[in-house]
Amino acid sequence: MTGCIKVTHMRAPNDVAKHASKRMVSADGTRWAIGRKQKRHLANHMFDIVECWTLKQRIDGKVVTMDMHRDEAAAIEFIKAVTL
Repeated sequence: MTGCIKVTHMRAPNDVAKHASKRMVSADGTRWAIGRKQKRHLANHMFDIVECWTLKQRIDGKVVTMDMHRDEAAAIEFIKAVTL
């Protein structure tokens, strides 16, 4: 995303938008990735907006978070991986 956001105080929230911006689900429905836009601290109270993905999988009926703060390429690779 182009441009930076100037934040005048240190206690600004980390999420740019609280709702998930994107969601990908595997063909069998056991793996999914949720994308959110978050701010990344640069310098002099400047922040850049990046998209972070949380990777989740259902194992033995329970939802397990496999990884967080990944990029979109890692999310696509996680979704396409075959579970044995």
